[in-house]
Formats: sequence, C-alpha cells, structure tokens
Amino acid sequence: MRLLSLFIGIGGLVVVYLFKGNFFIDPWEDFVPLNDQAFPLIQSKGIYILHKYVRFILNDAFMLLVIYTLFPHRSTLQLGLIIFLFGALILLPSYLVLAFNPSEFTVHYLHHLHRITMNPIIMLLLLPGIYLHRRRIL
Repeated sequence: MRLLSLFIGIGGLVVVYLFKGNFFIDPWEDFVPLNDQAFPLIQSKGIYILHKYVRFILNDAFMLLVIYTLFPHRSTLQLGLIIFLFGALILLPSYLVLAFNPSEFTVHYLHHLHRITMNPIIMLLLLPGIYLHRRRIL
C-alpha cells in the first residue's frame, strides 16, 4: 500500500510537470528578463489565478502524499500542511501581485518566486530535514 501511495505521489508530480504547458496557462513560464524585452501580458487574471492555485494545490498535495508515505507520522503531515498554508497564503499571493504589476526591479524576483511557488521545492527540502531529524543526525 505504501509503495502504491509513493508511486501515485511521484507519478502525480511527473504528470503535473509534463502537462503544465497544456493545462496551465502561464506567460511567465519561459520569460527570461532581458533589458529590452517587454513583460508578458496576462490576458485573463481570473483564469491565471485559478490555474496557479490548481497547479500549486496539485503539486503540494502530491508532495504531501510522498512525505506522508515515507514518514507516516502525524507531526510530519502537520508540518507539511503548515508549509502548504504558508505557500498558499503568503508566497502565492505575493507572486500574483508581482506578476500583475511587473517592473524592472521586481521581474528578477518574480522569476525566482515563480520557481519556488509553482514547483514543490520547499516540500522537497522537507524530505532530507525530516529524515535527518528522525535519525537524530541533526
């Protein structure tokens, strides 16, 4: 059962990544800030916000499944949910504000904030931390 949960979690992350261009509209995805390049236009803000939240929720839900499968403790799941809420309530709205109001100063931060928010990087960083904590190596 644990192996199936792990497979579903990792498989879900792979599917979200592979189909991000087909299902999640994002003009900032391939944007590289250059001096003379215009900022990408976001056609529909409502659809853009919806796509961002759906992708964020899918990525973090699959990552939570992986974390809970590898470390089946209630405290581990609670930590993952706290990180999820931080991303959903702080990081993602910050990203959206910057995406809707780009400037030459903020566009460089926007690129990195996009990577942290849309990819489950923070959740991935939990894996070695939880492992080391459980093994009392820290």
